[in-house]
Amino acid sequence: QLVENWQVQLVAAGIPHSSGCDIRATLADPVQIRGWSIMGLPADSHSVENGIMMEKGRRYPLLVDPQGQGNRFIKNMGK
Repeated sequence: QLVENWQVQLVAAGIPHSSGCDIRATLADPVQIRGWSIMGLPADSHSVENGIMMEKGRRYPLLVDPQGQGNRFIKNMGK
């Protein structure tokens, strides 16, 4: 729903954009996403979008990680 709202706002503001654009296609590098996958980040879209926000954010992210996947991923990033 957030992405759909974002696309509507792009049209309303007259900002040129590709149809079907999303956060992953706009802000992420496929090579970097593959590297994240190798380091243990799940390949689902939600995890990848969270990884993008973590990478682009200026502050430390709040990690709510009941399965421990995020914790392992962050530890592997530090190696």
